[in-house]
Amino acid sequence: MKETNIYIGNIENLNLETVRAELFQEMPLQRQRRINLQKNEADRKRSLMAGYLLLWACQEHGIELCAYREDESGKPYFAQEQNSSSLFSFNLSHSGEYAVCGCSTQCRVGIDIQREREMPDTMATKILCEEEFKNLPKDAFLRQQMLLRYWTIKESYCKLTGDGLSYGFPNCYVDFERKMVIDCKKASTISKRRAIAIQLAYFQEYEVAAGYYGAMCMEQKVEEIGISFVTI
Repeated sequence: MKETNIYIGNIENLNLETVRAELFQEMPLQRQRRINLQKNEADRKRSLMAGYLLLWACQEHGIELCAYREDESGKPYFAQEQNSSSLFSFNLSHSGEYAVCGCSTQCRVGIDIQREREMPDTMATKILCEEEFKNLPKDAFLRQQMLLRYWTIKESYCKLTGDGLSYGFPNCYVDFERKMVIDCKKASTISKRRAIAIQLAYFQEYEVAAGYYGAMCMEQKVEEIGISFVTI
């Protein structure tokens, strides 16, 4: 088992009632409440699968669920994250038919998955910085692909730092050659909510299925990342 991992789960054949009966009580109370708040079945399935992937990751890494916490913004973490000698960082995401859990005992992580969807050109100015905008492909299909890649990478970065979408995607630059996300904001203007005081991160894109985009950001460069598909 690698020290840094991505676990992927498909909800297509998930029996909601059976899984709830078997696994729901094993999940942290905060996660149970999050699942119960979902208004439709598909959202509950996605949230439940994300919770199951977290259980799986904890079992793989020997982490006690009693250490599960959520900060004031709702970002989940484990108490071990406060102690660098016993770090276990994780992050969850879901979209369409898939949920993912990224976790690491090496460094803090943020993860995102997005199902392919149409993005109007007007979204480019809400996602890209000036330099990225200049290099956007002219071909409409390739432009759509790149916008989704940028979105996924930048959202995983904002989840890593704890800023969330309020950070503003144009405030960071994605260097695809070096697989880095570079913060363009001046240090004095970075959100006080930021969980991690970093101004660059490393990212890894990962394959899920046709029509999906996935990326995980890490506060340090990680040479090997394990990727596993998990079924219930």
